[in-house]
Amino acid sequence: LMEIISCIRNIRGENSIQPKIILKAKIKASGEDEKVIKNYIEYVKVLGGLNDVEVGSGLEKRPGDAVSVAGQVSIFVSLPEELRGQEIHRLERRIREIKGQIELSNKKLRNRDFIEKAPKEVVEVARKRAENFLQEFEKLEKTLTDLKNNTKKVHVK
Repeated sequence: LMEIISCIRNIRGENSIQPKIILKAKIKASGEDEKVIKNYIEYVKVLGGLNDVEVGSGLEKRPGDAVSVAGQVSIFVSLPEELRGQEIHRLERRIREIKGQIELSNKKLRNRDFIEKAPKEVVEVARKRAENFLQEFEKLEKTLTDLKNNTKKVHVK
């Protein structure tokens, strides 16, 4: 839950959205994640500055939504049109960071000494981490493309 709230707050902070502006969000989660989020939805609303939150496994991003990923959970926050340009810049920055992490992970996994000498658990953690970075990268790339295709040209200060 704290990671989800942090993602929402990061979207607010990176887009300079004042706390008094109440937003809407969708949280795409399934299984145990979905149950926990639904049980504590009021905390997510209050701590994230949201007035309307949908939670479910079949939810999809709307054009113009800011997106963040927390593990297997995707958070879609509706942004006013004038803030979408800032979200594009945020996504581009995060994608660059993720690309760097993917490169580092792949470099480690291509190192024979690492694969042969490290404990199997450590190698498995490195593989899982690389896989998670790749999944996040794919989600963010799709989101960026969708956002660029559905945003009017606005001047970002």
